[in-house]
Amino acid sequence: GKWKHPYRLQDFYMTELVILGNEKSVNKKKNDIQVVLEKTFTEFGFKGNFENATDVFFLGQDDGAKVMQQLKKLKQEYVVKDGKQSIAIASINSHEEFFSKHFNIKNNATLAHSFCTAFGVERLTSYSLKIWGKNRSDWPSKFKKYAKVS
Repeated sequence: GKWKHPYRLQDFYMTELVILGNEKSVNKKKNDIQVVLEKTFTEFGFKGNFENATDVFFLGQDDGAKVMQQLKKLKQEYVVKDGKQSIAIASINSHEEFFSKHFNIKNNATLAHSFCTAFGVERLTSYSLKIWGKNRSDWPSKFKKYAKVS
């Protein structure tokens, strides 16, 4: 997409969690994390849902890679609304064996499966401030205990 303040920036920071293991355990952990994210975002007032992403992630930039990623639902984004604009504030990206093949990552002598979940720090910050406001006393109580103010 094009650069557009405050959600699409030229430079940005991400926090990412990567999980590796056998296919069954990786898929279970991916589903578990999706449930936790949906619950947490809802508790914070971020009403949205996971949707199939339209941008390519790791298979390449051609149309075939894009279609394959979408058919296999390899990249799911948690999408919220800000007016008419949709914003992806987190994603869960299934890699299957892609990175294991390239880096020879094994799990009990077989190629490992992997996925990651990622959060755009600036997007979460911008959206949080838009929803909650700048006054910390208006923020959700569950979030306040984790927030540090310097």
